[in-house]
Amino acid sequence: CRRDAAGRWLLREPVGRSHRSRRLLARIGRARALPEVPIDVALSGEAELAPGLLAVPAPGHTPGSYCYVDTARGVAFVGDLVISHRRHLSRALRAANANDAAYERTLAAFVTRAPAIGCAGHGTPVHDFAAQLTELARQPRRRVTSPLGVARRVVRLFRFARMLTAVRRRRE
Repeated sequence: CRRDAAGRWLLREPVGRSHRSRRLLARIGRARALPEVPIDVALSGEAELAPGLLAVPAPGHTPGSYCYVDTARGVAFVGDLVISHRRHLSRALRAANANDAAYERTLAAFVTRAPAIGCAGHGTPVHDFAAQLTELARQPRRRVTSPLGVARRVVRLFRFARMLTAVRRRRE
């Protein structure tokens, strides 16, 4: 986060490569600029926000990212730390991460505190979250340069888009 001229805390502008493209498109009138979002309290490090609600730093995808763990209920809200698919979790794309090495370290570190249920920013809640996150963190990041890697990525992205479309239709 950063302070504006009036001294208010504002969320830092998104910095991932995909966000840079969005800012460029906004400048030429092809996309809306993201609004500045004021915040009440800037966190620094791990913090208990309320009894049983823990904020855990999760840098990598974007600077200043946090995951939130409801220790009383055994649920984590992990934002873009992972993407939830029907049968597995996947990593955020390298191109979407501000710092992929920091992202990988965060992924490996969060395994030690992952509860049974996880809610990602994209996808559906996962009820064997700790086990799936542990498995994902053990696997090396796949290269997309091979033809098989490209084919797998295309299929996975297609399925993810189809799932998001179905979720949106249910909401309407």
